Order: sequence, then C-alpha cells, then structure tokens
Amino acid sequence: MSPIRKMTLIALTLAISAISLSSAPVATAAVARISVVPGPNGAVHQITEPDSTGNRYLGGRFTAFDSWGTGSGALVDNQTGTVNTSFPAVTGEVLASAADGSGGFYIGGTFTAVGDVPRNNVAHISSDGFLDTEWNPDANNTVNAIAVSGDTVYLGGSFTTIGGEPRNKVAAVSTNGALTVWNPDVTGAFVSAIAISDNTVYVGGVFIRIGSQLRIG
Repeated sequence: MSPIRKMTLIALTLAISAISLSSAPVATAAVARISVVPGPNGAVHQITEPDSTGNRYLGGRFTAFDSWGTGSGALVDNQTGTVNTSFPAVTGEVLASAADGSGGFYIGGTFTAVGDVPRNNVAHISSDGFLDTEWNPDANNTVNAIAVSGDTVYLGGSFTTIGGEPRNKVAAVSTNGALTVWNPDVTGAFVSAIAISDNTVYVGGVFIRIGSQLRIG
C-alpha cells in the first residue's frame, strides 16, 4: 500500500503561546437517538454532543427534517427530538460541527451558502439562529473536522487556502474571524479528524508529512 493511503495520527505540539487552549473536552459525534418520525430525509454524517441548552446539531446529506426544509443541517432538541426551524438552511453537505459554547455552532463540509448568504465550506451560526456575518474563513475546499478550544477554532479537511492564505489541510481561526499564524502544513490527501488535549492538537487523516517531518502510519 502506498504511504499516502495509510491513515496517520500525529500529535502537533502548539508553539504559539498566544493561542489559548482550554482543557474542556471537545464535542464529539454521538449515536443518534431516534425519537421522531420521519426525521431527516437523507444521510446524517455528524451529531454533536448536547450543548448547554440541550440541543444537538445534525449535519449530513439531507434537505429536510420532519418535513421542514432545513437544508443539510438541523438543530434538534435532545429531549424531544423537535427541530428548531429558526436555524438557516445549508446549501450543500455538512460533514463537521462543533458547539461554540454559547448556543451556536461552527459547521464545515462541502457547501456554498448558509441561508441566503454565500459561505464556502465553513461557517458559524450564532445562538440566535442567524449566520455570523463577521466570521468567514472561506475555505477553498472541503472541511471534514472542527474542534473548538478557548478562542480558537481548528479546522481540518482537504483545503489548501483559508481566506486566500496558504493553509494545507489544517488551520486555526480565532472566534473573531482572524486566521492565526498556526500552520503545521500537512502534505497529503486530507485531514479527517481533530482532537485537543491540554496544549496538543491531534490530527488524523490520509497524509505523509507534517511540515518537514515525515509522518507515515
């Protein structure tokens, strides 16, 4: 098997002291509890843990949830299974989501708009159900993974630029929308998973190199 096709897991120790990392656990996908019918009308790729308000964000390749035209993402009450119809519809496919800690969610995938506003593959929906117009990293290709720690949002995928700046497969964007200087520079096909523990970011996917260091699984 060619090295580039092997799954690799590598710990990237942060060298930028200005990036604040929290010890809080990163939201991870969970098994959906089927409590409503018909639910989504297509595949579900991502489910967050319940946020502080008891909601989960579901992302996938569906266009409606309980007959509501939600697009490919839906906010669902964890107890009742009721869909929140105030969240904007996503045009495309949602592959990743993470709670922002305030009732809103960061979402990633392969999409072109949230509501009626153009957004390339990554966006932030605020707790009020509106798109955050100030936060627009503008990934030039798919975003497969999102992790939030403190005031930093970590992205993984198959993109090569964020906001027009070179970032290969991984990037870190502040919660105010600014691209950070953190740039591990991954060589390979894509990053499909991100997790954070203390001062370390773990990434997994299909790649062979991190910066100048060879990393073959």
